[in-house]
Amino acid sequence: MVFPSSSELICSHQPIVALAGDDVILPCQLQPAVSVSSETTLWIRPGLDPKYIHVHEAGRQMTINQNPDFRQRTALFVDQLMNGNVSLKLFRVKPSDAGRYTCIRESKKMEASVQLIVGKSCFFFSLQFLMFLPVGLHFFFFFFFRGTKKTHISLLPPLLFAFLCLRGLTRECPYAGKSDFSRA
Repeated sequence: MVFPSSSELICSHQPIVALAGDDVILPCQLQPAVSVSSETTLWIRPGLDPKYIHVHEAGRQMTINQNPDFRQRTALFVDQLMNGNVSLKLFRVKPSDAGRYTCIRESKKMEASVQLIVGKSCFFFSLQFLMFLPVGLHFFFFFFFRGTKKTHISLLPPLLFAFLCLRGLTRECPYAGKSDFSRA
């Protein structure tokens, strides 16, 4: 039998990485799982005034002392509180959101922290750009090189696309070309 006092609050030990504008989940869980639906759960960011990012008390979110920068941008998975999941969802991440977040289970004086890294949005890295670039290049070359041989024209869009990708159109993005975001 597992008693609530034997649970441990665990957040991710790895930094969480997001791009500006994305929604992100800051994972935090009681292990073994214990219901916290009737308890007070706090998410804070030390160094901010007020430091409260999200306060869940008596079964609902309290916004009285919440930092104004986080109003209507945070949520807990309320249906998962009974399973000990106190992860925080942060909507529309901004570069200023980067930093250490601490989850506190007030009744048991437990806390755990997670680091959030926020990179700038990369226009050239976006899926929409990558989807429409080949089509746009094809039409550009079709109209620009109308009088030349088709064999030369048909190779230009894919070659230019490959060159631009290799050249690093994403260089404004701090994570371009990195597979391990935690070392950025």
